[in-house]
Order: sequence, then structure tokens, then C-alpha cells
Amino acid sequence: MGPGIAPCCFEVGMEVAERFDDHISSTTWGSTSVDLPASLSAELHGLDTWESGACTHHDRGWFSHRVDGTMQRLAAVGWLS
Repeated sequence: MGPGIAPCCFEVGMEVAERFDDHISSTTWGSTSVDLPASLSAELHGLDTWESGACTHHDRGWFSHRVDGTMQRLAAVGWLS
């Protein structure tokens, strides 16, 4: 999975976080966050997954609307063997 915004930088309000009950986290500055990769892995019920570990907010070289307002996007590909 990824790259994508990681829990270290994915600041959300409690109304969003409550939808991810077991995957609520904190940003590096202490506000409420959600761990999207962990939530997605849990939804896949034990299937093997891979995570890039890249955060599009603070790792440079990725598109990030939250960082610079870009309308460019990343694409995702997934498959089951």
C-alpha cells in the first residue's frame, strides 16, 4: 500500500476518527489521526499486504494536495494471486 498520507501527518477531526475506531492514532504534533494502512490491512482479513512506508505529506517527491494544493494524483494497483 502507498505511498499515501501516513498517520504521522493525517490530521482529522473526531467525526472522521470515530469511523476508524481501532485505528485512531496521533500526528507527530499531537492531534487526532487515522492509520489508513492499518485500517485497510484489517479490512483485507489476513491477506498478505505490502506497505511502502512513504508519507506523501512529509516525504518529498510525491503528490500531496494537503502540502501544496496540487490537483495531480497517484494511482493504485492491486491484485490477488
